[in-house]
Amino acid sequence: MSWCPKCKCEYVEGITECKKCGSTLVKELILPEQIIAVGNKDKLLKIRDTLQEKGFLSAEVVFEPGDEVYVLITNKEDHDDAKKTVVALTEKFKQEMMKKVKESAPASNNQPYQKASEKAEEMKSSAYTLLFVGLLGLVIDALFVFDLIMIHFTLMSKIIICGTMGALFVTLIIVGLVSMKSFHKLEDSAKKEDKLSEEIKKWYLSELNRNTIEEGLFDETELADSDEVKYFKRVERIKKMINTKFMNLDPAYVDDMAENIYQEYYENED
Repeated sequence: MSWCPKCKCEYVEGITECKKCGSTLVKELILPEQIIAVGNKDKLLKIRDTLQEKGFLSAEVVFEPGDEVYVLITNKEDHDDAKKTVVALTEKFKQEMMKKVKESAPASNNQPYQKASEKAEEMKSSAYTLLFVGLLGLVIDALFVFDLIMIHFTLMSKIIICGTMGALFVTLIIVGLVSMKSFHKLEDSAKKEDKLSEEIKKWYLSELNRNTIEEGLFDETELADSDEVKYFKRVERIKKMINTKFMNLDPAYVDDMAENIYQEYYENED
């Protein structure tokens, strides 16, 4: 007897082609309870070899013309134990893959990236605080010097206290002025960074999508790629694409932009 791999119809000997769909008939159908895995032929062959080494001699890779895919099969007796072995092998492979991905990723201090605009605002706030405290302190110190604030000290104690406090408040004012100068520099950097971020955003919105990010990134069998592995692979691919398009960027800035792009395409759309 012969069988159509697509229609699953049975034919008598002598017929070679299915009358319904035109498919070439096969001698035996592959039953669902025989199938262990589906996917890339080369990877399935490696799994088959491992299974046969472990004693599952019925393991074999065949082409399923009905679905036009390669499948890894065993006989019914070996199926359950062989599948458990493949699951264990897959989990081990996932862990090895995760380790390789993490080792290949650039070292990070795990500190979130702080935008130049945020740094500028913090510097501005610090500058104003230092200037305010310094000027207010000088005013109070002057009132004390001219006895407008009556606190009884000996002349020498008064000179020491006023001199020390005056020097402290002048120092605060100087540091405040330096901080204000730094704020203006950071403000310029923030404007440049915001402009660059807008440029990168226009680029990825016009040229990137899930297909361009993932092209050739994953194994066809999907046996080795957990959600965590996929995340690391996608982010690393995005970072490479950013560095290729926009060179000489701060690695921490690239990390932040890659995370933003990942969220745009993989979290905001889910």
